[in-house]
Parts: sequence; structure tokens; C-alpha cells
Amino acid sequence: PVGNCFYRHLTHLLVNESEAAIMSGRDRDEVNQESLSTIAHEFLDRGMKNVVITLAAKGAFYANADGSAHYPTYNVIIKDTTGAGDTFTGACSSDYLRQKAKGTWDIRSAVVRANKAAAITIMNVGAQDGIPWSDEIDRFDAPHSEASI
Repeated sequence: PVGNCFYRHLTHLLVNESEAAIMSGRDRDEVNQESLSTIAHEFLDRGMKNVVITLAAKGAFYANADGSAHYPTYNVIIKDTTGAGDTFTGACSSDYLRQKAKGTWDIRSAVVRANKAAAITIMNVGAQDGIPWSDEIDRFDAPHSEASI
């Protein structure tokens, strides 16, 4: 696990399930539906303001002082998952910057946008060709997946 002194210097933590396990000192199989809230709140208790744990085909879990929730993925035809995690991270980060420029911050909105971006990515073949433009994310519409966490 990462030393606790490190966390107080972070505002945002965006990790996948494996990284959440390592950073919280757990085995990978201990990161599940029952433990996500506990893990996220452990990071918040260490001084972070926003935590997002990506869950691949199961969506993402997010938490901050305003609350926490799971947000599912979208039901799309998967052609290639290459780049989906990077696209999620980029979309979430850019949405944070977009929101902060307007003087706001809504973690749920950023996670929703990032999930849309990742869904568009996996509908295409190749890491770079699948990365969507902002207007593509704005227009994206698909039902949510029924995958449980």
C-alpha cells in the first residue's frame, strides 16, 4: 500500500479495481460490490476529495463528501476494449477542467461523461481511432448495461 502521508496531497484519485486493491492493501478479489464504498471512504478519510474506481464492464464507483454511487456502463456492441480505461481517465479529467472553468464540480457528471466516452471507444477497433471527440460524447445515447458489480 501507498503510505498515508501521500494521500493528503491528492485531490483526485482515479484507479481501476486492481489498483484500488493494491493501494488499499487488499487482495484483488476483495474489491467487490460490498467493499467499494468502504475502500473509497478509506481514501477520502486519508484526505482525498474525490475517488473514482473503474470497474471495466461493470461501470464505475465514485465518492466524495457529497456522496457515493455506482454508475453502470452502457449496453453497446464491443469491438475492442483497447484504450477504454485511458479514454475514461481522459474524459473524466477533461470534464473536471471544463466544470472548474465554470466554477462548478459534479463528480457524477464527470463519471457519466467518462462512461459515455469509454463506451464509444469500445465500439471501435484500435486505441486511437476509438477515442471520441467531445461532440460525439454529447450526442451519445445508449441504454445502460445490466451488469452487476
